[in-house]
Amino acid sequence: MSFEFAWDKLDDEVALQIESMIHAHFQRIAKPTFLGNIAVSKFRFGDTPPSVTVLDVTDPLEEWYVHMDQEEARLAQEAAEAGGGESMDEDELASGDEYDDEYPYSPDGSQHHDNSIYMSPIESYSFDAFPLQPKTNDIQLLLSVQYQGSMGFTIETELLLNYPTFSFLALPVKLVITGFSFKAKVLMAYLRDHVNVCFLEPEDPNESILSSVRIESQVGDEQKQAVLKNVGKVERFVLEQLRKFITEDFVYPSYHSIELVR
Repeated sequence: MSFEFAWDKLDDEVALQIESMIHAHFQRIAKPTFLGNIAVSKFRFGDTPPSVTVLDVTDPLEEWYVHMDQEEARLAQEAAEAGGGESMDEDELASGDEYDDEYPYSPDGSQHHDNSIYMSPIESYSFDAFPLQPKTNDIQLLLSVQYQGSMGFTIETELLLNYPTFSFLALPVKLVITGFSFKAKVLMAYLRDHVNVCFLEPEDPNESILSSVRIESQVGDEQKQAVLKNVGKVERFVLEQLRKFITEDFVYPSYHSIELVR
């Protein structure tokens, strides 16, 4: 079963959040010595929505409820402390029986036990879960998603020449990343007032979710006519980091959670 959704509802605010996540990834990685500071800007979703097919509908995974309950307990703890009331100890905050933390989903999307999923993409978590009861209206979808469109963003940095001294010469670098193409299985769950989402690992461990991307690079200053285009070493580094970003931040057991505004 396939369906369409309002891709144009992904506004500038959501684009800025995704842009900030990509920028943060490039700030925490170890850069090669030939690159200066990296800045990410101008993220856009483009006009072409992905093709989405529903493969399965189930109850949400138990893991999806863990962070929500922990967050609610934390807020209750803060409210109690602010009001001078009694606070809960760590055992009360982490109440619940531990469960087998073996991943319930295999790369092909098959389920190891009956659970469902919940979706929310602004914060990223890894699971450290224990079983909590789902709500009646909670639902999880297993989706097949294909995308090929004009989503993109810009990276600006400097190419450093470290001879005869470190940073002896710095050339501005501008990379326009676009032409994204990927095919993946996605878990998406609606729980209470949140939506959780993540990719599943490809069935072939040698494959990447991001199958292709186009990078247009420019090194130097056009106005000074000192321009070197299509620098392969920089482009390969950026592509490698994009694939790591997707794997580390979006592939199960990591996921993203969005609070729905009622």
